Amino acid sequence: MGAARAAELADAGVARVVDLLLHLPMRYEDRTRIAPIANLIPEGPAITVKGKVLSARLIRTRRPGFTIFESLIDDGTAPLKLVFFNQPHLARWITPEKDLFAFGVASFGRGRVLQMENPQLELDEPDPLTTGRIVPIYRKLPGLAPRLRRKLVARVLDEVADHLPERLGDLPERLGLPPLGVSLREAHFPSVPDPVSFENRTSRHLLRLVFEEFLEFQLRLQTRRQARMARTAPRLVANEAIRKRLREFLPFALTNAQKRVIREIRDDFSSGRPMRRLLQGDVGSGKTIVALLSAFLAKELGYQSALMVPTEILAEQHASTIARLLAKDPLSLHPALLTGRIKGRARNALLGALEAGEVDLLVGTHALFQDPVAFHRLGLVIIDEQHRFGVAQRAALSAKTSSSAEIPHVLVMSATPIPRSLALTLYGDLDVSTIDERPPGRTPIVTRVLPEEQ
Repeated sequence: MGAARAAELADAGVARVVDLLLHLPMRYEDRTRIAPIANLIPEGPAITVKGKVLSARLIRTRRPGFTIFESLIDDGTAPLKLVFFNQPHLARWITPEKDLFAFGVASFGRGRVLQMENPQLELDEPDPLTTGRIVPIYRKLPGLAPRLRRKLVARVLDEVADHLPERLGDLPERLGLPPLGVSLREAHFPSVPDPVSFENRTSRHLLRLVFEEFLEFQLRLQTRRQARMARTAPRLVANEAIRKRLREFLPFALTNAQKRVIREIRDDFSSGRPMRRLLQGDVGSGKTIVALLSAFLAKELGYQSALMVPTEILAEQHASTIARLLAKDPLSLHPALLTGRIKGRARNALLGALEAGEVDLLVGTHALFQDPVAFHRLGLVIIDEQHRFGVAQRAALSAKTSSSAEIPHVLVMSATPIPRSLALTLYGDLDVSTIDERPPGRTPIVTRVLPEEQ
């Protein structure tokens, strides 16, 4: 293909033929049957019909630039009107006496006339990739119309599917899974009589592709974990004086769950290796106080902390909560709030104080990891509602340390209950702590799972 189209595709993540093959269909259309027009059910499923063109006309409406093209076809059982909006070019090649295939949903038009609006068409000899088979439907890629894309995928499959390297060795064979090339061929152009197994994600060919993707994902997570564990992080160990100050500061008794989580964080801090811990718990379970105590420990040992949240409103709420907790006993902890609303001299003064080490805990949105924000000595990164941030954003904030030898500890928090299996799948490079107990007197939290239609 041309250089311009290839560049567009590369920007969309398709630089090699295998990239094209790994962009799997999002759904399938069953075009295996050609139905008599007399058997069409209005508002029923999309279906293919074949008929001869009886008439065709282009209607130019009073609306500037808006056209309607109508064609009447008949297959010997009944007539069917085909209606197309803003496609005047069809008038050049849909003419009387021509045979064509139309795929679409039948409906009643004016006067209860049976019609199809904007159906997909094939003239004379049907395209074997489009008619009489299960047809893959893809998400859009730049520069590739659906018909061209199907042809490209089919050609690539014919040329390379049988020669793709098996990256998993004999593992698929030992697990009873098909070869990669066979599974890719079936994923794009199923040979099954209907696409139900792929639509329901139960096909062994799709399972083969999913297995490889998840295995690679997990291996990369473990590789990332190993690389991280080879780095060093601040060794944050509280002495008796610090522990006493923390106990005196607390305005209430910690729950057993909070104490357990704090012990887990303490063990991470004392290891000298970078902590990557997911802290989950219901709203009101006391995650913020755990994060604040962690930030105080970092401050006492000469390090700054950052608390990043997804919205300015949440940042202001956190800043208000922290100010309220510190009101009676400030612990000599100096917090500050940085959002997009803080501009001009106030922003410059805040950034200067941060770089000079005069701010111990900076609360803010994604503005925290953008230049020219610079910390004096960043030791702890806390991320709330962490599912709202990407990996690159979390990494960008972690990189805001002035020391190349040490990287900060990271504590990510979520009020969304994450099943253990999902946590291991998506956050396999994180250790998981759960606050499964609420302080006395808190309003009960109800968590429900709702299907998409609700």
